[in-house]
Amino acid sequence: MSSIRKSSKYPDIMRNEHPLNEGERVPRPAGAAQRSWPGHRTLAWLWLLLLITAVASGGCGGCGCGKDKPKPRPRPRPTQKAQAKRQPAKKPKQEKKEKKEEKKEEEPEKPEAPSEDSKVAEEISRPENVADWKRDDYYSAKKDGDDRLVDAVKYLGEHFAGNPSAAQLLANLLKYEEPETEPEPSTSQKPGPKDTGRPKPRTGQPKRSPHAKRLPSGLIEAIVMALGKNATDAARQTLEAVLLGQFKTEDDKEATETAMQTLVDNYDPENEAVLYRVLTSQRKPQQPSDEKGPMKGPSRPGQKKIKAGDLRADILELLEPVASEQFRVMLAKRVLDPSTPREQFDLFWQFVASDSPDNLAAQILVYQSQEPNEQTKVSLEERFIRYGSDTLGHTLGILAPASQGPGGSRWGGLSAKRRPGTTRSSRIKAGIRRPKSRPGATSRDSWAGDPDLPYRLARHLWDAKFAATVTSRLGKAESPDQVAKQFMLASTLPMDKVRSELHQVLQRHAKDGPKALESAGMLDDVISDPALFILVKMLPRKEKSGTRSSTRPKSTSRSTKTSRGKTPRTLSSEQQAEEKLAQEWMQTSEDLLRLLCERFRTAAQVSTKAGQKPSKKSQTKSASGLPLELHSNETVVARYELRWPDNVQKKLADLSPDPLEVHYVRIEEKTSPTKMFGYYRRQLKYPTVHENEERIWIESMHTGSQPDRKLSVDVLITAGSADRDKSPDEDEELTVEIICIEVKDPQ
Repeated sequence: MSSIRKSSKYPDIMRNEHPLNEGERVPRPAGAAQRSWPGHRTLAWLWLLLLITAVASGGCGGCGCGKDKPKPRPRPRPTQKAQAKRQPAKKPKQEKKEKKEEKKEEEPEKPEAPSEDSKVAEEISRPENVADWKRDDYYSAKKDGDDRLVDAVKYLGEHFAGNPSAAQLLANLLKYEEPETEPEPSTSQKPGPKDTGRPKPRTGQPKRSPHAKRLPSGLIEAIVMALGKNATDAARQTLEAVLLGQFKTEDDKEATETAMQTLVDNYDPENEAVLYRVLTSQRKPQQPSDEKGPMKGPSRPGQKKIKAGDLRADILELLEPVASEQFRVMLAKRVLDPSTPREQFDLFWQFVASDSPDNLAAQILVYQSQEPNEQTKVSLEERFIRYGSDTLGHTLGILAPASQGPGGSRWGGLSAKRRPGTTRSSRIKAGIRRPKSRPGATSRDSWAGDPDLPYRLARHLWDAKFAATVTSRLGKAESPDQVAKQFMLASTLPMDKVRSELHQVLQRHAKDGPKALESAGMLDDVISDPALFILVKMLPRKEKSGTRSSTRPKSTSRSTKTSRGKTPRTLSSEQQAEEKLAQEWMQTSEDLLRLLCERFRTAAQVSTKAGQKPSKKSQTKSASGLPLELHSNETVVARYELRWPDNVQKKLADLSPDPLEVHYVRIEEKTSPTKMFGYYRRQLKYPTVHENEERIWIESMHTGSQPDRKLSVDVLITAGSADRDKSPDEDEELTVEIICIEVKDPQ
């Protein structure tokens, strides 16, 4: 270095003695060439600068040291307080505006409402034909509120009856689903100055999501009706749970009403058992809510709010026209059960005591028990008189009168056994109001719509146990009115044991006269056993004096047992009373004879075609079984025959009625009264003749076709003309009616 510095060839650039410092320019020697080394130095400096730059930016590239160099940490952001100090104070309006903008940024974006195109796309995703729908299609249709779901459910009920899987699907569609709720604000944000960070408790009902779909109109009703048509145990369990309030639906009120109706519309023993369990359940059926749920449609017009007690009453009202006899008997057993709650007792008794022939078996069960009080038993007996009269009238083929007859009064009460803490009188329900019977339920004309009804009732009324109960109460009756009512009830039972009891009662109470029996309906409303006529004829009777007409032929007068023209003998007051009583029974027997002629004539007209009379040729011979022969020139216009048990054995099943044989013939002919009277008087055994100005009555009673039977034969000849001066030998329009009745001898 010292040599270089001392060399004169190079200026002293290492010292501050550079000429430029002194402001002078160094002169270049003349002719000297320009040196190149200062250019190489400049290039070196450039390469060095590039190398430094490369190392600083990424390393040298060989060792990788530049990659391992740690990255600088980001500078921490100043806190909100520091920013607040640095930033100038903002105005209140600006602060509110900024806060609103911050809340909007924090809230999640709400989904847009589905457009009409998206709805159409969802519907298109399900088959157009509901018959092609799968299980998922039903669920998605309910979720989307597809109106076609109603038709799909109806199709499911009609074409998948008896399918348990279909019943389960319908139950799932009927089940209540919690509505979709709006998302709540997130609780993960840092608490503010007044926020503790804990989620706030929910109050009230969840808010319905704006995108939740409403159920299609009529869906609840369609589902419940489809369950009724499904007729499986699973479907019935769902309907039973709905009625008991154990199955929550979107509209409990509509579901309950429809469940009651569909079980009745599809009535069978299984559905009847479901309704019986609901009625007798110790758990009160829950009251359906009348409030609209989050997905409920509008209620049907005219709907009323159903209460728990009204639910049982509504079920019984629907069941009244269709309930089976067995169902009614089961309710009667509940009435007689002391453990039955009072609420159920009142409802069931009103149902069982209603005026309907369908309740006969249940009412007989109550009548034969020890529970009813006397008032109730008397009311039941009035009802049984009408039932028995109608039953006997229809089995005999006699048209019943249009009158309602006895039994139209209100029902009395029913008393139950005493329970702890209650008195016996607390169970008495005097004057229970009956629910309105369906139109025609108690009308006798309604029997024509059910030809088997009389024979069904006969199986209960002509039962030996019921007959024994009736005759037992008849034997204990004391007052004439009580005896008369019990007597008329027994007279509707065509049974040998009952006839024997009636004969004994008539013999004991003959002194009371026939007025009480007539007041009870013997000659009017009540259709009695034809054998009652024989029982009345067996009483002491006597024709009234002076009733025979003097214009009648002497032959006719001589035929009577009572003579005319004799001076009346003096009778004591007791004998006069007996004679008067015998005359009253004679008049009653004649009235009863005319009533039987009228009824048998009506029965004969019913059995033949309207307006068609039996031909003369077919009626010239004696009728089969008739104990006398008709004269050769007779004109028969009506004929009636009855042979029990042959005529009714098939219709009464296992019940075999006692023997009863009836023959009735009506003849209308123009002939002389003398000729007609003489012919039929000669036909009868031991005849007794009763004659007056209007008729000639020839009667006979003797042993029948068998030694233990009694046969009664009566011939009633009535003149068509009221001319008293006409000779009995002249021809005139006559009516001859013949009645023959044979039964077992009641004595």
